[in-house]
Amino acid sequence: MRTEPITIGFYALIATAALIGFATPVSPALDRALMRAHQLRPASTGEWLALQALPKMYSFAHRAWYSEEPIEPTATPPGEAVWVNHYPARLLRFDHARAMVVRYGYAPHLLLRSSYRGVELSSALTVRIDGRTLQLVEER
Repeated sequence: MRTEPITIGFYALIATAALIGFATPVSPALDRALMRAHQLRPASTGEWLALQALPKMYSFAHRAWYSEEPIEPTATPPGEAVWVNHYPARLLRFDHARAMVVRYGYAPHLLLRSSYRGVELSSALTVRIDGRTLQLVEER
């Protein structure tokens, strides 16, 4: 019985994802790479693409804070956090962020904080509107 190359490739992808999953708890460098991908800040396009095959939900703690004013990544955030299962930066693309820009006339600022086993990454992002397009701008 002959195994098709596509089937072998599929099994190789599953095995690679499993190995990365097993390495995540013991590799702070991998944790940071995954957090950068979650916050839409990968070191490279290749890194981001490579990490897309991995499951994103329920492994990292992602918290986000909205603000009318910029928030420093190291600051104590104002108000209550919003919890997000995966890709916390996508919050700025949701209706709430759009409504702040359109209805209230200000660009919402977002502080993202992801953590996993003592490794933490924070990002400060802002929504800008260019014509009809929303843009995410990394502040710091």
